[in-house]
Amino acid sequence: MYLIDHIDELISTELADLDDPKSKRLYDIVIKNIIHGPCGHFNPACVCMVEGKCSKEFPKAFSTQTDTNIDGYPRYMRRNNGRHFIKEVNVTDQNNIKSKI
Repeated sequence: MYLIDHIDELISTELADLDDPKSKRLYDIVIKNIIHGPCGHFNPACVCMVEGKCSKEFPKAFSTQTDTNIDGYPRYMRRNNGRHFIKEVNVTDQNNIKSKI
């Protein structure tokens, strides 16, 4: 499909390769500012949580190709390439004590 080919040229939902020095800055920006969560059982008070589930449907499933859903919205290619990270966030508990999860 023509549109899907262009989506993959412009948008990536995969983490950058840290072995590529040119990608390090982009990786840092994405990890700090763009990654959703944590939510779910790690952070049930997250604003995206509705009835115990992420309303944004995260985490997304892995997919070897981009396609579109029935509404025409893209489901981006997200291959299981083994890249991962640990995101620390500050959570304020009932006593307003910040802790990292």
